[in-house]
Amino acid sequence: MLVYYKDGQASYKVYGENGKELHTYEVGSLTKTYTAVLINKAINEEKIKIDHTIDNYLPFPDSNKYPTVK
Repeated sequence: MLVYYKDGQASYKVYGENGKELHTYEVGSLTKTYTAVLINKAINEEKIKIDHTIDNYLPFPDSNKYPTVK
């Protein structure tokens, strides 16, 4: 896999065993999917709770109201 930045756009390429390029993806189009999979995994492993606000897991100021993981 090769990640690169060209013409203002981040992308990555996937190569097969023979070194032939298989696919090129825009990074932005895949990050949402990876994020959702990792959040779901963390919920299933009981590392986070879907109804907790995100400031339970990230260092945000206490004075604001934040969205839940859901």
